[in-house]
Amino acid sequence: MSTELVEKHDPLAKCESTEESPIETNFTVRQYGVWRIFMRKTESSHRAAGEVWTSALTGLRLLRRFAQDVWRVNPTLCLSVGVAQISDGLRTSLLLYASNRLLTAIEFSLAQGQANVPLIVKAAAVHMLSTSVAGLMTWWSLEQAVKNHFGQLLFRANLAQDLPTSQRDYRQDVITGNLSGYILEEYAKAQEALGSTSDDHPYYQVMTQSDSVWSAIGANWLEALPMIYYAANAILLPRGFSLASIAILQQTSNNLQRSFTHLLYESKLFASTVNEIRKLYDSLEVQNEIDEGILPYPNANTEGEGMGIEVRDLTFEYAGTKSTKKALSNVSFSVKPGQLVVIVGVNGSGKSSLIKILNRLYSPTSGTILVDGLPMSSYKLSDLREATADLSQDHTLYPLSIQENIGLGFPSQIGNADEVRRAAELGGALDFVEKFNEAFHTTLKPISTAHVGGMAGSAAEEMACKQLLDKLEKKVDISGGETQRLIASRTFMRLSSGKVRCCMVDEPSSALDPQGEMELFQRLREAKGGKTMFFVTHRFGHLTKHADVIICMKDGVIAEMGTHVELMGNAAEYANLYNVQAEAFSSNIPGNNQAE
Repeated sequence: MSTELVEKHDPLAKCESTEESPIETNFTVRQYGVWRIFMRKTESSHRAAGEVWTSALTGLRLLRRFAQDVWRVNPTLCLSVGVAQISDGLRTSLLLYASNRLLTAIEFSLAQGQANVPLIVKAAAVHMLSTSVAGLMTWWSLEQAVKNHFGQLLFRANLAQDLPTSQRDYRQDVITGNLSGYILEEYAKAQEALGSTSDDHPYYQVMTQSDSVWSAIGANWLEALPMIYYAANAILLPRGFSLASIAILQQTSNNLQRSFTHLLYESKLFASTVNEIRKLYDSLEVQNEIDEGILPYPNANTEGEGMGIEVRDLTFEYAGTKSTKKALSNVSFSVKPGQLVVIVGVNGSGKSSLIKILNRLYSPTSGTILVDGLPMSSYKLSDLREATADLSQDHTLYPLSIQENIGLGFPSQIGNADEVRRAAELGGALDFVEKFNEAFHTTLKPISTAHVGGMAGSAAEEMACKQLLDKLEKKVDISGGETQRLIASRTFMRLSSGKVRCCMVDEPSSALDPQGEMELFQRLREAKGGKTMFFVTHRFGHLTKHADVIICMKDGVIAEMGTHVELMGNAAEYANLYNVQAEAFSSNIPGNNQAE
């Protein structure tokens, strides 16, 4: 990419070129790998000292307010947290006191030349008891309770935000449905059911926490074993034991303890590392469920510009589904190369499932699909997909420019601005794309690469930083209809490759207005040429009268097949569906005369 192109479409370059740029006034820019870091400029020493003092006073006021708020919300919880913190602080002092008492008893025995067994045993018992209490303090934690309490307060505050403040699309459902009360109630129920059970990441819990209170106490007892060993030696061999040997053994035991702890940690880490390596190599051995053929496509059996498809006794059910009904059952039909096929039916009739199987997104549970006379599974997947275009409501836009999103339909021409523009025009996206400041270079959903952290400045400085980041990664919102127009443009780009022999269109216009839908279907039919084309639709008017074959589905089976005239003459499922839509535009609907 040329420097000129980078400067033209790099928002950072725009920010740095403005006179009021916060980069020049408040920040310096440094490059760390792929990241650009914006750091606050260092102030003079006198001014910096004043800011530190002001910040400290502000911090103290905030801490005082926070402590008061916590106390008002739940005094019992506040006291519990205080006791827990004091207990943790006393842990070291408690162990030090017990160890000192035991060593004093041992020293007294050494000085007298004989063991004072009751004193040593009593001191050892106090030491073990202190160790147990210390272990209990370590295990008994109020962290989860505190997280639950303040988590509910934060959750309540988040639910109170309006849509402009939240800037989250899902909030519209919560606000318009007045769901805050219900969500809070369910959150409280879930929190109560969870209780003190930790929801921390399992890796953290396995590596850092004990399984039970007894394992925590047991771990502390292991640490106390050297001290018990000294006490036993002082009782059994008082004359052969010295303070120097105690010091040496103490140091040795500390080293052994650290080594043992390190060994346990490293063994867990080693096992985890080996498991990650195993998963790496397992991932390299891809085992797909869809069979890969070896024959190229098109081949000698291929005629014309279209794709001949024959389906025989096709049955399909989704793996893991709870439904006992099959998505497709004993489906059979034949389509000649170049025909236009329209698949209709109510929701859940199996239309989209059939298209996904023809696209080789799934393999049928049973049955056979022939493409130009040979089993579909005998062809190379890459060749079949090169010869197929798919347009459905399941497609998405990527965090790329509009030109790249459209150009992905024909990757080798992704940089051809004329081809991309033509595809956008056919897809109905050209008008709104050209209204953007950067037109086809606009990135609709940029990936967030910016992070604000460590800001200790004023509210104005934080706002300046936020404005800078907004300029760097500005999100452009488009409607559902505009999204579908861009995806349709990608399909027209694919059709321009000259390699497509079959195009499958699965309800791509749910968010389009009637005019836009009619124009899209008309342009798709005009782009058909000699290609085989499948349409899945709920709206009959634009397509069914042009279809060579109409497949009407119901409950996973083909209810009837034929042309529009033939099926209307049958006065069956297709005619019923068609008439329901036709009546919506008829002047004979009951009640219309009354309205007039």
